[in-house]
Amino acid sequence: LPANVIGRSVGQVFTAEAAKLAEPTSSVELLRLFRRTAVRLSLVGAVLILPLGLLAPHIVPFIFGRAWIPAGTYILLLSPTILAQFVNAPVSQTLAVLKRLKLQAFLDAVRIVLIATTFVTCGHLHASATFTIAIFSACSVITYCAYFCSYVIVLRKPVVQVDA
Repeated sequence: LPANVIGRSVGQVFTAEAAKLAEPTSSVELLRLFRRTAVRLSLVGAVLILPLGLLAPHIVPFIFGRAWIPAGTYILLLSPTILAQFVNAPVSQTLAVLKRLKLQAFLDAVRIVLIATTFVTCGHLHASATFTIAIFSACSVITYCAYFCSYVIVLRKPVVQVDA
């Protein structure tokens, strides 16, 4: 919950600033804003999310009882996804601000297909919940990395001015 509140607040500020800088003459400043925001989110996320994920297998059963041991494992497996989402969500409007909505739609479609395929395949194979969550987490991290890389690539490209 605290990570979500922080992420939303940072996202609102980032989007407002990015919209101001989404001019051909400000592309260097926009890239700088993106990098600064991503680095800060990575640091805060690493401090907030990773320790909780690592401790969850021990803390959850201690607080809720032995029946909750799998929940602690699930939290551990999902912590990389939560961190990747924490870093990506606030800067997720980058492609919209840069009017690259087709690329955003393509990435969203790939993510949906990959995640759906993960659950369908794991269900078909009768995979355990732990294995399914591990694969889901890995696929999620991969897609968040694809989003992040696309933001960086688009931000690094020189903006081409189109005369109307």
